[in-house]
Amino acid sequence: MSSLNTAGRRPLKRIVLLAAAFLALPAAAELLYRGCWAARSWLERDSDDKSFVLYSVGESTAAGEPYAPEITPAALVAGMFGGRIGGRGIRAVTVARSGESIYAQYAAFERALRFRGRGPGAVFIYSAHNDATLKRGIPPFERLREKFLSRSMLLRDLLFFAEKHLPVLRARTLDTYAHYLRGVVELSLEHGLTPILSTAVSDISGIDPGLFPGEGLTLEEIRAMLKKGLELEAGKRWREAVAYYAGRDGAHPRMRAYLRYRMARCLQAAGRHKEALRYYQEAVELPVWDNFGRARTAQNELIRGLAAGYRLPLADAAEIFSQRSPHGITDGYLFIDGHHPNMRGYLLLAGGFAGRLSAVVKEPLRRNYSGPGEVFREFSCGAKCQASAFIASGRWLFTSAALHARPEERLGLARARFESALAADPGNFSALLGLGLAEAASRSDLLS
Repeated sequence: MSSLNTAGRRPLKRIVLLAAAFLALPAAAELLYRGCWAARSWLERDSDDKSFVLYSVGESTAAGEPYAPEITPAALVAGMFGGRIGGRGIRAVTVARSGESIYAQYAAFERALRFRGRGPGAVFIYSAHNDATLKRGIPPFERLREKFLSRSMLLRDLLFFAEKHLPVLRARTLDTYAHYLRGVVELSLEHGLTPILSTAVSDISGIDPGLFPGEGLTLEEIRAMLKKGLELEAGKRWREAVAYYAGRDGAHPRMRAYLRYRMARCLQAAGRHKEALRYYQEAVELPVWDNFGRARTAQNELIRGLAAGYRLPLADAAEIFSQRSPHGITDGYLFIDGHHPNMRGYLLLAGGFAGRLSAVVKEPLRRNYSGPGEVFREFSCGAKCQASAFIASGRWLFTSAALHARPEERLGLARARFESALAADPGNFSALLGLGLAEAASRSDLLS
């Protein structure tokens, strides 16, 4: 009988051992992974104790596109301080994630902080365009990731890399944006860094909104609807054009943003700037899909509220750019494409950050760049470097024209950037190719 009991216990014992091994393996993997990171951090730890570190967190604008990596907002700020704060050399660290959501930006920042020493520093936070949505709520998987999965460093990093390749894991709502933006702020404070938030700004008048067929709206219907209005604009009959577009405002939800934009263009041309600004802003706020994002008022108000709630310095880029734009209407004077500033714009953005940081560290700015020319000389960004920026912008604009019902406006901007690249660097093959493609697309329905 005892032998039978012993035999009966063996399968149970095996099950217990297998269960223990099953539970131990993830724990062992987590321990090993953390150990590897600890060793790597010890070997590669930044010399932060001797430097004042400026982190840039956010999207492609925080990275300085299309001038990166040669010129970044943090590098401009460092130059404005003469390269030193509190007797320490300034070191700029860019952890911005181009084209990715605030979650990926948060995760990249958390990984970067694993190498941080104990010295002082600040964090420039510019993020909104890639999360420009009116959707609300936090999906169940996002809650699971935050409450349980994120406690494991291994799982946290695996999810970070998975989101890059699996769109189904990407959650972009106004609530997830607020959650991870707050996370960036709290990570900064936990590591003894000063977070400086910025509102986000885009070109609201120089590039048109998205206008894409679908949901019962055909390309032919779009063109037929716009034809008379565009003819009135061509004849400078602004009042009649506004009335025509207004009369078709309810024709289809996909048309509303574009019609508001055309009304704004007409009102601006007629000198009715306050009304024009209102319609430009309405065009941005409407929930219409586009090939690129433009920050919405709700996001900027959230950023301002976050800065006030944590008593943080705020570089209000939206307000700064508005003040420097005629009648508050942002356009191509400060932007190289839809939402990336040109060098004039980056100097404004960096100046906003530098001014707030100066008040925090109680040190004056030691340099005021006279304009883009001085910046390009300071950073050794000659003709080829500047041409590369124009080419990158031209490609961005060309891509944004894809499938648009009226791609000619964006293609016109793309052509202008490729021509500027050729003016800076005659014979540049990439610029010639881009110009050829833009001109070919303009003469056909290649993109629409």
